[in-house]
Amino acid sequence: MATNSAVSGLEGKTFLAGLLERQARNQPDATGLVYAGRAHTYADLNARANRLARALIDAGVGPETRVAVSMRRCPGAIVALFAVLKACGVYLPIDATHPRERIGYVLADSAPKVAVTDDRGADALGRHGVPMTFLRLGEDGDTGGHPADHDVRDEERRSPLRPDNLAYVMYTSGSTGRPKGVQISQSSLGLYSRHYGRFFDEVDAGRRLRIAHTAALTFDVGWNSVIGLAAGHEMHLYAEEDYRDVDRFVRIMSRHRLDCVVFTASYWGALVQSAEWGRGEHTPRVLLSCGEAFPNALWQRLRGIEGTRVMNTYGPTEATVEAVATDTDATPRPTLGTPIPDTGIHVLDDALAPAPTGSPGELYITGARLARGYLNRPGLTAERFVASPFAPGERMYRTGDVVRRNDVGDLEFLGRVDDQVKIRGFRVEPGEVEAVLASHPAVSRAAVVVREDRDGARGLVGYFVVDGGGVDEAELRRHLGRALPDYMVPSALLRVDEMPLNANGKLDRGALPEPTRNAESAPDRADTVEEVLLHILREVLEEPGLGPGDLFTERGGDSIRAFRVVTRARDSGVVVSTTDVLRHQSATAIAGAATVDAGAGSDGAGPTTRVPDREVSELQKELGL
Repeated sequence: MATNSAVSGLEGKTFLAGLLERQARNQPDATGLVYAGRAHTYADLNARANRLARALIDAGVGPETRVAVSMRRCPGAIVALFAVLKACGVYLPIDATHPRERIGYVLADSAPKVAVTDDRGADALGRHGVPMTFLRLGEDGDTGGHPADHDVRDEERRSPLRPDNLAYVMYTSGSTGRPKGVQISQSSLGLYSRHYGRFFDEVDAGRRLRIAHTAALTFDVGWNSVIGLAAGHEMHLYAEEDYRDVDRFVRIMSRHRLDCVVFTASYWGALVQSAEWGRGEHTPRVLLSCGEAFPNALWQRLRGIEGTRVMNTYGPTEATVEAVATDTDATPRPTLGTPIPDTGIHVLDDALAPAPTGSPGELYITGARLARGYLNRPGLTAERFVASPFAPGERMYRTGDVVRRNDVGDLEFLGRVDDQVKIRGFRVEPGEVEAVLASHPAVSRAAVVVREDRDGARGLVGYFVVDGGGVDEAELRRHLGRALPDYMVPSALLRVDEMPLNANGKLDRGALPEPTRNAESAPDRADTVEEVLLHILREVLEEPGLGPGDLFTERGGDSIRAFRVVTRARDSGVVVSTTDVLRHQSATAIAGAATVDAGAGSDGAGPTTRVPDREVSELQKELGL
């Protein structure tokens, strides 16, 4: 077993909300958060959180009371998070852009007593008929009407704040077709906060860091920047439109002189391939990668950036965001690293015996930061959180990840024991997608598998058998979109006459047909920008029949594929942004927003569709760019 017990417990019952209060006392006029060009001081943020916390307490919030928070990324959303923790409630983030059915399930399963929302969130949550008290919050998070001149005390709470109280519940994909709520305690969050506060102290070089918050509020990696704010650093909060255009966000990193930025490996790969990368005068001091496997070519590219520390972090939601980490300078090839404080790991075989060094085994995580379990799912909790055979009374979390320990003790990721996959950093159980696909009345059988496309990018492919009448792909995509977030909708849907079975009568997933990948050959020259873009869209989406009016996201397009379109268009002399691709969707409409760089084509004479003939780097091959 490997373990790191550098932090043994919460010293003086320090909670995350208490760290914000400390900053408000010690540096009240310092900037804690920057959003849309406006600075918010620690005194202001803490005062607003105090007012909202008292409103929550008045509404009945106390220990174990779940509070749904559904807001756009803005200062009010951060204020709401701290207010829930101050009130001793349970923070439950809900994305108002998620499908109605998914939101309805989360509300029915979690039964929040209070909801803190903006106008969009109130509409998304209010249509489900779940009895809740709604508190509307503006962009700055100020409610008014309650005292804010002192912090919330235990005598004001419905019960004293304790380390074993729940801090938050986050829903992740579930294999049965139902998302599951992971329950994290105040003590687990507090321990993680102490770890990351110390990490930021190590790299701040005597000055406050500028830390970017770009994660969805339902993605637990966002806690890193929240902790940075509470630890005394400056959070820069960005809306989705700020970073989905890769070139734009590279410019933002330089212009705002950001010191610490967290993204998935796929997005980092897109950033370093941007035409803007390296043009600015500033490079972040710390780059954190999370959520998915780290390609070797990207590892080599990032570890060579002078003056920048690049960290690869790994951890399931059930271990409070992160469990192991490594610095890319510490090893020449990608690894997961070693345990962070308050974490232990075991690499075990099927008999729960330790796997020898170099041999594969399933990764089990132990330590003080493990989740309490899954909300309302005792059977699944017992299945995933098991008794440790190595220490009486200790629990282990079965990650389902297959790893091996190398000669220096670092963990190397090998794959999964099941079909779970990471899509855009989010954990996805194909079984959940399969259950939704099979629920369509015209579908008699369904299967969803993970495939690699021609560029090596992993995604979901759905297969279905039609029962009687016909159903087209567009209708199935609408059906999936009503229940699943966009990152869980398969990039390809294939109708099959019957599902292949093995000798035992079970589905033979390996015998399912590969999606068609026969793209049309590129003409020597396209006459119009629209023709250039149509060819590129067909190639990126692997849809040779894509028409000029067909919509990008309805054919499996997402932000990473949008960047592929931008990269290949640039090589062909057509200048377009990822925002243009995602906003305008069709080749015809995107062409209307594009410009032509005559010198960027193959011969300087204008746009050309000879994209496949361009020189492709090893990094582009690994990332599918």
